[in-house]
Amino acid sequence: MINEKFVVILRGKRDEIVNLWLDDFKRTRTLRILEGIDDNKWRRIMGEVMDGFDEVLTKDISKYRICLDFTQFGREVFKDNYAMHDIINAMSLLKKVIIEVVTTEGFFGTAFQLYQLQELNNKAILYFDRATYYAVLGYEESIKAEMEDRGVLGRLRKFFGSSDERKQHMDTCAVDLPPEGK
Repeated sequence: MINEKFVVILRGKRDEIVNLWLDDFKRTRTLRILEGIDDNKWRRIMGEVMDGFDEVLTKDISKYRICLDFTQFGREVFKDNYAMHDIINAMSLLKKVIIEVVTTEGFFGTAFQLYQLQELNNKAILYFDRATYYAVLGYEESIKAEMEDRGVLGRLRKFFGSSDERKQHMDTCAVDLPPEGK
């Protein structure tokens, strides 16, 4: 069980975490957008990512929900002309900032508290790795759709796989959906 203290820290420092993340994200050399980024949009998106992580810590959200939310995030990033690597960078930086803030704010005087910090880190790794995976899938789906619209998919079809296979893969994450009404 995640220590409630960590959840309180994350909720109380949500805006600070997002702002620290944004500073890191803007300083990073992987961004290829010369005209800058839309700070407010990215704050909103990363705030939503933080809210999803909060839900993972306080109750279990389904893998399917993560799949739906983050494939949409990947499509949005593509639509806004960011690079795929910006997704990976954004998610890994947010995970890093979260762990840094909790570590700085928390007091770890016992082995049990250190164990709980390790558990938080493990949940962060699982959540952010899944989120990144599905965001990249959404991004790739947008690339594929645009290439199909232009009739230029050709040799890259092998890279993207068939639409039926991808849809089947996406649908498999629905297996752990909770029954209706729960």
